Amino acid sequence: MKSTLSLLFLTFLSFAAGAQDKIFVKTQRQPITGVITEIGSTEVKYHMMNRPTPVLTIEKQDIIRIQFENGEGMQLSDPSTDFSLYYDQHLWNAKINLFSPLNGHTQFFVENVIRPGRSREFELNIIGLGVDPNMIDGGANPQTGNPYTYDAKGAGIGYGLRFIRMPDYGGATRLRHLMQGSYIKPAISLSFYTRNFVAGNSYNITGNPLYRKPVFSAMAGASFGRQWILDNTISIDAYALIGIGYDNVRSTQEKITRDAQGNIFYTATSNVPYTAFGYTRFSKSDLGVALGAGIRVGFLFDWKKQTKTTIEK
Repeated sequence: MKSTLSLLFLTFLSFAAGAQDKIFVKTQRQPITGVITEIGSTEVKYHMMNRPTPVLTIEKQDIIRIQFENGEGMQLSDPSTDFSLYYDQHLWNAKINLFSPLNGHTQFFVENVIRPGRSREFELNIIGLGVDPNMIDGGANPQTGNPYTYDAKGAGIGYGLRFIRMPDYGGATRLRHLMQGSYIKPAISLSFYTRNFVAGNSYNITGNPLYRKPVFSAMAGASFGRQWILDNTISIDAYALIGIGYDNVRSTQEKITRDAQGNIFYTATSNVPYTAFGYTRFSKSDLGVALGAGIRVGFLFDWKKQTKTTIEK
């Protein structure tokens, strides 16, 4: 009789254990067993069998799947990669490089979220819209004594992909904005403009000749930065840029500084940095290192009102 009761008791315990919900997690081989009480956007709440308190929580990012006591299963995805959780966030951001007008040009950017952790960014650079900078190696106008300026006129375009550190979340903390966080952005840019060049002439005591020549430039590089989003409305983006730039500035300078016999009487052969209107270039030739930094301020918007349904599509 006792053996029969013991067998029934063990059978009951085995059934009870098997009837519990199972949570399979990344941090251990064996599943967590208990009774799931709530599945939220970022966490799952549960308690132990026959013990309604305390209620325990586990982050959804640590869960692989859930198997309920009735045999049904649920595969969970990392909430930080679930686009539908961000349905009330603006996905477009129009920005301006705050200090670019002080360097003879004005850069505009439009950023658009592709998916969590990824966005694309378009650039329009209006060269000549801003304070005209002095030419570092251009000397001064002998009539006025004022330094020569670039007086550049033209435009540029660019495109880049942002790889953003995944949004933080946890507990009752709201998921942060998709565009917020540290990032790296590989990008390319092209521009065409005309600018002043100065040819040194030791035989011309009245001053150096001034020429206006076209410049084509191309740059490939990467930006490293961090962007903050304020109230889903305003963005502040601080970045540094490094890359490789090409333009015909040095070769053009050399061509206009030859005398009638083809001898060079002046040329800026030193590694003097000069503005490429978007970055500063260092080189004795047409190819060199491009460096830059800046702060961009933006305004977030949407082309149309976003809803959870449209985001999920």
